[in-house]
Amino acid sequence: MGFITPNVIYYTHNKKVVKYQSGLDERFFMGIFNGMRGRPKKAPEDRKTASMKIPLADGEKELIETAARATSEKPVTWAREVLLRAAKRKA
Repeated sequence: MGFITPNVIYYTHNKKVVKYQSGLDERFFMGIFNGMRGRPKKAPEDRKTASMKIPLADGEKELIETAARATSEKPVTWAREVLLRAAKRKA
């Protein structure tokens, strides 16, 4: 954590307080942002790259959202699982 005063930034690095005097510039912020990473990338077999658009009436969409909430899942996740189970039964 750090704090900023006019043209001077103090932050901690390796448990030492560092004084950075050249003000707010991209080198300071890029050093912070480069250390920030998102979630790890998914394995290729776990990536979802294809999609389908399914037209729904408002009531149908609400029914899917209610069913998904009952299982604490996102509606798209719930719908994907239900559709895949149905497709496997029919295959």
